This record gives sequence, C-alpha cells and structure tokens, in this order.
Amino acid sequence: HTKSRAQQLRTMMCAITLNGKSIDEYLRKIKGYIDEMASMGVLVRHEEHVDAFLKGLPFDYASVIYAIESKKCTPSIGKIEALL
Repeated sequence: HTKSRAQQLRTMMCAITLNGKSIDEYLRKIKGYIDEMASMGVLVRHEEHVDAFLKGLPFDYASVIYAIESKKCTPSIGKIEALL
C-alpha cells in the first residue's frame, strides 16, 4: 500500500503546474507531496524535487529554468524561490 501511495504522490507531484497558483502556493503543494512521502519513509531526492518544480512552470519562466538547469550544482529551493 505504501509503495502504491508513494507512486501516486510522485505522479501527482510531477503533474502539478503553476497554472492559476501563486509561486508560494505552488511550492507548498509540491512540498506537501514530499512531506507526505517522507512521513511514509519514502525520500525524494533534492534534484527530483527541483525537477518537479521546474517542470510545472510555464514558458514565461524559461529564462529562470535555463539559469537553474545550467548551474553546476542544483540550487536550494530557497535560492530558486529568490530567482522567481
């Protein structure tokens, strides 16, 4: 049951988009999925968290996405928030 729920949460996390949400609301939604997985003992890598976040941003954010993806090390969520 835990494995299937974790997969469902991971799918939902990767499918969420910014569409109609504030950045804060968008980040909280993704963080909620991650926290729920963590409560089940399923860890989400930082890179996976960032990928899910970037994937849901619209084309208007292409320059920010490029700046983040071109960095040698994946920046923290706090730094990404600051860029937005």
